[in-house]
Amino acid sequence: YDREEIKRIPPFPTICVPEAKIKWITEAQQAEILSHVREPMLRAFYLLLMRQGCRPGEARALRWEKFDRKGF
Repeated sequence: YDREEIKRIPPFPTICVPEAKIKWITEAQQAEILSHVREPMLRAFYLLLMRQGCRPGEARALRWEKFDRKGF
Protein backbone atom coordinates (compact mmCIF):
# COMPACT_ATOMS: atom_id res chain seq x y z
CA TYR A 1 0.00 0.00 0.00
CA ASP A 2 2.76 2.48 0.95
CA ARG A 3 4.66 1.68 -2.26
CA GLU A 4 1.40 2.03 -4.21
CA GLU A 5 1.55 -1.57 -5.40
CA ILE A 6 -1.95 -2.25 -4.08
CA LYS A 7 -4.88 0.16 -3.99
CA ARG A 8 -6.10 -0.63 -0.48
CA ILE A 9 -5.07 -2.55 2.61
CA PRO A 10 -7.06 -5.79 2.79
CA PRO A 11 -9.06 -6.41 5.97
CA PHE A 12 -7.38 -8.62 8.54
CA PRO A 13 -9.31 -10.41 11.27
CA THR A 14 -8.77 -9.30 14.83
CA ILE A 15 -7.22 -12.08 16.86
CA CYS A 16 -7.83 -12.12 20.61
CA VAL A 17 -5.26 -14.03 22.62
CA PRO A 18 -6.16 -14.59 26.27
CA GLU A 19 -3.64 -13.60 28.92
CA ALA A 20 -1.57 -16.56 30.00
CA LYS A 21 -1.83 -17.46 33.67
CA ILE A 22 1.58 -17.23 35.33
CA LYS A 23 2.42 -20.31 37.37
CA TRP A 24 4.82 -19.31 40.16
CA ILE A 25 6.74 -21.87 42.16
CA THR A 26 7.03 -21.51 45.90
CA GLU A 27 10.24 -20.92 47.83
CA ALA A 28 10.02 -24.49 49.11
CA GLN A 29 9.85 -25.77 45.53
CA GLN A 30 12.83 -23.58 44.61
CA ALA A 31 14.81 -24.97 47.54
CA GLU A 32 13.93 -28.52 46.44
CA ILE A 33 15.18 -27.83 42.93
CA LEU A 34 18.34 -26.18 44.24
CA SER A 35 19.08 -29.18 46.46
CA HIS A 36 19.75 -31.19 43.29
CA VAL A 37 22.34 -28.74 41.92
CA ARG A 38 25.79 -29.99 42.99
CA GLU A 39 28.13 -27.84 40.88
CA PRO A 40 29.11 -24.75 42.98
CA MET A 41 29.09 -22.17 40.16
CA LEU A 42 25.70 -23.30 38.88
CA ARG A 43 24.38 -23.31 42.44
CA ALA A 44 25.59 -19.71 42.90
CA PHE A 45 24.02 -18.75 39.57
CA TYR A 46 20.65 -20.21 40.53
CA LEU A 47 20.80 -18.61 43.97
CA LEU A 48 21.37 -15.25 42.28
CA LEU A 49 18.32 -15.81 40.09
CA MET A 50 16.19 -16.85 43.06
CA ARG A 51 17.24 -14.20 45.56
CA GLN A 52 17.55 -11.20 43.24
CA GLY A 53 14.66 -11.92 40.90
CA CYS A 54 16.90 -11.81 37.83
CA ARG A 55 15.85 -13.17 34.51
CA PRO A 56 18.24 -15.83 33.15
CA GLY A 57 19.37 -13.56 30.30
CA GLU A 58 20.14 -10.72 32.72
CA ALA A 59 22.20 -13.02 34.93
CA ARG A 60 24.10 -14.47 31.93
CA ALA A 61 25.00 -10.93 30.84
CA LEU A 62 26.74 -10.20 34.16
CA ARG A 63 30.55 -10.00 34.13
CA TRP A 64 32.86 -10.31 37.15
CA GLU A 65 34.76 -7.16 36.20
CA LYS A 66 31.54 -5.16 36.50
CA PHE A 67 30.95 -6.14 40.15
CA ASP A 68 31.94 -3.79 42.95
CA ARG A 69 33.47 -6.35 45.32
CA LYS A 70 34.76 -3.81 47.85
CA GLY A 71 31.75 -4.37 50.09
CA PHE A 72 32.29 -8.13 50.29
